[in-house]
Amino acid sequence: MDWKFAMKMHLIKKDLQEYVDGSKEDPVKDIEALSCIVEEVSETILNVLRDLSSGKEAWKVLAETYEDKGIILANLPDRFVPLIMASKNCGEEITVDNVKNRLLAEDVKPQVDDSREHAFANEKFKGKKIF
Repeated sequence: MDWKFAMKMHLIKKDLQEYVDGSKEDPVKDIEALSCIVEEVSETILNVLRDLSSGKEAWKVLAETYEDKGIILANLPDRFVPLIMASKNCGEEITVDNVKNRLLAEDVKPQVDDSREHAFANEKFKGKKIF
């Protein structure tokens, strides 16, 4: 199930979809829609939506984040949301090769940092009993 379908069904269930898609206007209902959207997104996306004041704005941000780049970025796990946002905002063309290279670079970063941390820890305790 994709994000758009799932979120749309959630908003329909709460009778709020019309306020997000613009077919009805009511500031109170629009804020309720924002609340419902915020309840359903990951913490990473929550930071992107934090300063918005309406469900309609939140829907637009979600659409720009997940739809504009089509299938290339749509199915990435939540841990790559910062990468998606950076790719969207940097002006770089979204191609399979660019995304692949960025994903590989992101995936390597924790391993490099982690191994350095262990290397320093090992050197620090070399020859000493820890327990």
